[in-house]
Amino acid sequence: MGVHGVAMTTVQAKKFEAVIWCPASNYFLLNKTAAMDDLKKHTTILFGTDSTLTGSWNIWDHIRQARETNMLTDAELYDSLHPGGSQTDVDNRGSIVVVKKGNRIIVRFFYATQPEDILLVVHDGEVRLFDNTMLGQLEHLNLKEFSKVFMGRTCKYVQGDLPGVMQQIKAYYPGAIFPLTAI
Repeated sequence: MGVHGVAMTTVQAKKFEAVIWCPASNYFLLNKTAAMDDLKKHTTILFGTDSTLTGSWNIWDHIRQARETNMLTDAELYDSLHPGGSQTDVDNRGSIVVVKKGNRIIVRFFYATQPEDILLVVHDGEVRLFDNTMLGQLEHLNLKEFSKVFMGRTCKYVQGDLPGVMQQIKAYYPGAIFPLTAI
């Protein structure tokens, strides 16, 4: 497997099972990225990022930047994010629901998503995050198991003690800035 592949040729690509493409990192560090429109014909493309080191903490910014290159179709980009495939559905409001082995993510509009647009995350059959607008549909959950956080104008419930985790991070890195407020 190769990583980045900025200087990779199509001849070289044929010898790799996959290339992990990190366009945001590539542009930040090198002001260019790999020719995925050529390489994709010869190997599997997997989306990657080291986001907090070389750019925005927001993975959705990285996905949109990759999409803006027009080197992969929307379907190819989506597949690069979900190796091994997944079953997807689009509901009548344009939300994408991703389903894989008991996991679900519901967002408003996939390629326009910001973290505030994530409505529900289910992992291994357990609700891990949900938007305040879904509270009435999830009233069976024990809210004591969730932290209430605010991102912009939205309120989310995140499983676990997120304020406690944030305090621990601040103990080691007092200058840490979080993109949310936890209660």
